[in-house]
Amino acid sequence: MSKPTLAYKILSVDAVKKISVFALRSLIKLLNSIGEKNALKAAELMGRAFYCLGTKTREATLESIRVVFPGLGDAEAEKMARAAFINQSKNLVELMRYPSLKKRDIESKIRFEGLENLKSALARGRGVILLVAHVGNWELLGAVWGLLGHRVYSFFLDARIDAIGKILNDLRESRGIKLIPRAELKKSVQCLKENAMLGVIADQDGGENGVYTEFFGRIVSAPRGPAALARNTGATILPNFLVRNGDDTYTMIMQKPIILDKTKSKEADIKNYTVRFLSIYEKIIRQYPEQWLWMYDRWKDRRHVAAYLKEAGAAAGASENAAE
Repeated sequence: MSKPTLAYKILSVDAVKKISVFALRSLIKLLNSIGEKNALKAAELMGRAFYCLGTKTREATLESIRVVFPGLGDAEAEKMARAAFINQSKNLVELMRYPSLKKRDIESKIRFEGLENLKSALARGRGVILLVAHVGNWELLGAVWGLLGHRVYSFFLDARIDAIGKILNDLRESRGIKLIPRAELKKSVQCLKENAMLGVIADQDGGENGVYTEFFGRIVSAPRGPAALARNTGATILPNFLVRNGDDTYTMIMQKPIILDKTKSKEADIKNYTVRFLSIYEKIIRQYPEQWLWMYDRWKDRRHVAAYLKEAGAAAGASENAAE
């Protein structure tokens, strides 16, 4: 876990924590009393306010956008960044409105695209790893499957502020999502053996033990989890995204299932399929750029990436010298 920010240190003070929990509970109650339309209008205002006031986050967001779209003009980049702030605010408000979300709402809010792909993946009986990204509303994605009666699990990290984390996790589980601590790998294997669905978000940094490869033309460390789990369990990979439409309805996209073709080389398999997964992420992000979590600095300088590049450069130099 990264070093706590000043905001988290302040929120960790007992008195402040109690006030924050009370405020969050009150906000949840308010958002569930004013109706969806008004709640989303409030979310848009919040997103615009955060964009204007959050100077550091705004600049980091714009920098990330310029990495992926280097030819984008300032006005276009700012428009995309502002839309991303608004989308994330709406995601948060929709999470807090889970008490009002019922199964009957899914028919009016969600259009399903590729449902046959989910059916064929489940028909294999080996479990389904939902390959999810921080695109659209990944939180609501799990809630939709839970409300429809599917057994759906998702990894989670402990929140820095336990009381706040518990409130948000209770909201998630209230709609049928079963949460698994990221360190408890055995539980994820067991749920796949039971032919359940496991949501895995793998578009962020994979740490020093990740797979080093290109993502939008930059070398990054990508999580090895989805490919490793699929290889170890025989589970089917199903790229799955819930993207927001202009009227705040959603399209649930289920792409063709991926069955990992296991070879003798475990590391080669994990690398090859992780590269494939990143290419899927690149395509969906380019298709819905205003809905990705640009606020997360995917390309910031990281020690393990720098160490990998240094080692790779040294190896390349040694090979050239040997060839001479």
